[in-house]
Amino acid sequence: HEIKNTSKTELTLTQKENSFWYSTKRICQRNTLHFFRNPISIKARIYQYFVFGFICCSIYFRMESDPTKFQDRYDRCAALFFISISMCMFPMFSIILTFPAERAVFLKEYGSNMYGVTSYFLGRQLIEIPIIILFPLIFGLIVYYIMGLNDFNAGKLFIFCLFLIALSLAGNALGIMVGCSFSDVKTATDVAPLFLMPIMIFAGFFINADSLPIWVRWLQWVSPCRYGLEGLMRNEYADSPFGLTPVEEFNFRVGLWKCFYLLLITGFVFRILALFALKRLAKKLQ
Repeated sequence: HEIKNTSKTELTLTQKENSFWYSTKRICQRNTLHFFRNPISIKARIYQYFVFGFICCSIYFRMESDPTKFQDRYDRCAALFFISISMCMFPMFSIILTFPAERAVFLKEYGSNMYGVTSYFLGRQLIEIPIIILFPLIFGLIVYYIMGLNDFNAGKLFIFCLFLIALSLAGNALGIMVGCSFSDVKTATDVAPLFLMPIMIFAGFFINADSLPIWVRWLQWVSPCRYGLEGLMRNEYADSPFGLTPVEEFNFRVGLWKCFYLLLITGFVFRILALFALKRLAKKLQ
């Protein structure tokens, strides 16, 4: 420690900031310990995905696949849209209150130079991301065949789970960005629907992509569900009795793997924006 004499002849105690990797490691260890000591949050997520899986399997149990029936095509599109929105929404709302709830502790430790903002952000993400990956994966493995989705080969299930994971990562990143942008819990929860509604509207299910007014059409490209829905539909309808006709009816033209990569990029960009928002908020509240 050092004792410095300020211009106002006040004595201030300053502590040298720990190294980036040491701080990140310690935050990972603390969050892991907190995770095992507080199983309520993990139990809540298990219950959340269990109920959602039960609803999906009950409503869309063994869907019919008659290409001559419009209702069969619509049911599959609705099921995939429902899943894509939920996979994005669940991790978004589960993380959106994290920073406002931990603000006092974070500011105290950050002000004491125990760690930097980037170390705190990365340390939390390294523990959170495996959990975000695990739940959509288990959900996809359970509901896929029960719902009667495309069983042409095992690769269909693999791609389905990949998109669920990518959607969850993007939703989690969006929730972090919103949570880090506002210091007040109530403000964060009030603003969250303003981000969620455009994501749903511009996903391409409620309104056709080509029917969007030109001046708002660009918003579809920042919606994770836009890429998620097209990817899930292309995976579902390729090598099926329906063919790609439903995808063409929605005017989806990006492509399967381009949608997946763009979904990952969207989540990455949201995380970068969240990091900058957290740094700005930390300096503002310090």
